[in-house]
Amino acid sequence: MYANVLIPLAIPGSYHYSIPQDLEEKIKVGMRVAVPLGSKRFYTAVVIRIDQLPPEGVKEIKPILFVVDEVPLVSSDDIAFWTWIAKYYLCTEGEVLRTALPSALLPESHTEVIANPEYEASEPLPCADLNILDLIIKRGKESLSIAEIQKSIGRPALPSFLRLVKSGAIQLKEELNIRTKGKHEQTVALADSLAEDEMLLMKQIDLLHRAPKQQKLLQKLIALLDSQDIFPHGEIPLRLLCGNNANEATTLRALIRKGILIRKERLRKLTKTVGSVFPTSPLNPKEKIILPEGVSVHYQESIKRKEFFLEQQISQTYAEGKQVLLLSPESQYPPSADSLTERLCLRYGDRCQLYSSRQTASQRITLFQQLAQQDIPVVVIGNRSALFLPMKRLGLIIIDEEQEYAYKQQLLAPRYHARDAAIMLGQLKGAKVLITSETPSAETLYNMSIGKWKNLLQGEEQPQPRPIDIETVNMKTLYRQRRLQSDETISPQLETAVKSILEKGRRVVLIQNRRGYGMYVKCKKCNNSLCCPRCSVSLTYHKQSEKLCCHYCGYEQLLPYICPSCGNPNREELQPYGFGTERVAEEIKKLFPQAQILRIDSDIAKSKKRLETLLNQIETGNVNIIVGTQMMAALPIWHDIDLIGVINLDSILAFPDFRADEKAYQLLYQLAIRSSFGVKEGNTRMILQTNDPQNPFIEALSLGDYRLFIEEQLQERQACQFPPFTRLTTVVIRALDRSVVSNVARQFATIINRNLPHELITDIHTPDIERIDRYYIRQIILRRPTFMNSNAERQAIIAAYNELSISVPDSKKCKIHFDVDAI
Repeated sequence: MYANVLIPLAIPGSYHYSIPQDLEEKIKVGMRVAVPLGSKRFYTAVVIRIDQLPPEGVKEIKPILFVVDEVPLVSSDDIAFWTWIAKYYLCTEGEVLRTALPSALLPESHTEVIANPEYEASEPLPCADLNILDLIIKRGKESLSIAEIQKSIGRPALPSFLRLVKSGAIQLKEELNIRTKGKHEQTVALADSLAEDEMLLMKQIDLLHRAPKQQKLLQKLIALLDSQDIFPHGEIPLRLLCGNNANEATTLRALIRKGILIRKERLRKLTKTVGSVFPTSPLNPKEKIILPEGVSVHYQESIKRKEFFLEQQISQTYAEGKQVLLLSPESQYPPSADSLTERLCLRYGDRCQLYSSRQTASQRITLFQQLAQQDIPVVVIGNRSALFLPMKRLGLIIIDEEQEYAYKQQLLAPRYHARDAAIMLGQLKGAKVLITSETPSAETLYNMSIGKWKNLLQGEEQPQPRPIDIETVNMKTLYRQRRLQSDETISPQLETAVKSILEKGRRVVLIQNRRGYGMYVKCKKCNNSLCCPRCSVSLTYHKQSEKLCCHYCGYEQLLPYICPSCGNPNREELQPYGFGTERVAEEIKKLFPQAQILRIDSDIAKSKKRLETLLNQIETGNVNIIVGTQMMAALPIWHDIDLIGVINLDSILAFPDFRADEKAYQLLYQLAIRSSFGVKEGNTRMILQTNDPQNPFIEALSLGDYRLFIEEQLQERQACQFPPFTRLTTVVIRALDRSVVSNVARQFATIINRNLPHELITDIHTPDIERIDRYYIRQIILRRPTFMNSNAERQAIIAAYNELSISVPDSKKCKIHFDVDAI
């Protein structure tokens, strides 16, 4: 027999390995196996098919080393989903596998590990494991790769490695300070002889009449097994049998010594639901909607009504014994006391799980394995990566706030969009898909208008225009009249408004969509900016750390004492220009020294504990002014907000993107909606600081008619042949040499124009930031008419790529990827 496996590498296709005879009964599709690749490396692969005959034309087939799992980790539906993503988003299935599974579940020969200083063994380790652990401990803080371990001990190290990871004895280097084992628990079961013979069990109970505590604990175990319909061969968690009772723990040890009971260990299972009650729903019986099959859209501007509707649909699906997957931007942040996430967790207990970057590797691995091994109703709340969880009874997928651009993976393959991928996953698993938002994307509203997706709210139920109280401030006039200095950004109008709100004891939010202190630093003597050595972009100054940072490649350096361009030794002449959140917070503190001011941006959010502390401070009311970037829109901070100040509207609208106005409208309109729910009288006031107060965008925003705004946007896009009337695929070519990338881009453009004569193909485009992390970039954008089959475009792109690889030697010096449905 032969196994066809996926290896988590960016290599096309799959690989065949022979199945040793002693493993033929164990291996199943969806299991992980350890396989060699090349002469020295091995990888953890996933079996996608089992064949009786070897592939044709292959002389030598290497054997599988061993099987990692006892039960399949993923199903055939999950594998089909991976295949679709790889095909549609023009990447390899290995890249999809690398995204789908937590990295600790895919160890490989160059995976580096370090000893876990907090590890305490619950039982003696096998000699092979102990030798490897001793070797790692001797290296101290230095990490070791599995290949190095293997070389040192002279034999395969992966079996021991997997056991040590599972026990928590070692940690992956990329996940230091994170426990990488799934959460396991101690369990208690009847000895095999007693489980097989009920008469012998009854006799044993009678024999314990002189040890009443032992007899009582044994009867308690039997009752627990019986209540869960797993008597006599099941296991009961030690925490349920003994809890924190030290006397019962002592009694248990006596029963184990006598051979009546045995102690085991297993992956912690999801328990039964915790009975908590939802608040009374404000929905009328008429509004209680049965979702149709396929894709539905719930476009509702009332956040509370939307959340109650979601609770209703989740409850109904759960009652049917099915699983629910809720994708939400809020899963990235700590939930507030009255958030939907918190209410779901209270109601469903352990049956409501979170899966995002906020969870530790241990928590993510545990949930992945629990879902693979248990077939029970569960509610999972997560980010886009939660789509890859092995949910066997998936009944409903919810994409909340579907317009959020965090749903599109952009940096690494697969560059998938969670909304579109969720729709395909729903088709493969027979699950309904529900899209919700207060400001749906233009694509979603268009698909509703043509009947492709079902609109759940009709007629009077649909959102009505909500005019916004907007005041504009002409910053250009203020600077020209010298009513505002060049190093100031808070206008007198905004200052007066903030003062008025603070006197009422209410809060103010100030939005500046740039983090840091100054956007760039310039020498007054030579007039040159300090730039990133790896990118064609200025370094951003962060005053608190006195560092210059590149927000594209992560390069950092301290603010120099001497100008690197002209050698000017006067550090004070290296001046920051532009305004980031750090500088805005500093200026507002000077104006209102008594006010409690908080800054929230991605620099702050890097520390989960610090973000939680700030959110708790906001919730307790110890904050007057909040300064931050657009990430605040997803945070629970909108109570008692009476004023929203946009420091620089032009910077929000200035992105070279045909969706820039749509993104800005969604951001500001949602801020107005969310803050208005906590306003005692009228609506939240909004002050927009801009150099162009006549911009049509401002008038459209003040009308508060989101649907009308999107209709006008769609008319413009149709005239210019932009999505949703075409589908965009961006070909991105990168190389360390500018002449090489330019030449390869020209050659690829020639080939693709020949292969796709009916598509609108742009000229070779040099992005505004030409060089990122040492690589020069060129782009070619393909616009596929909606009537054209995507398979034809895909085949033409692959053929062009293959031809380029053969005919243009310089292409081997380039990195080429394809961003399908680019945003």
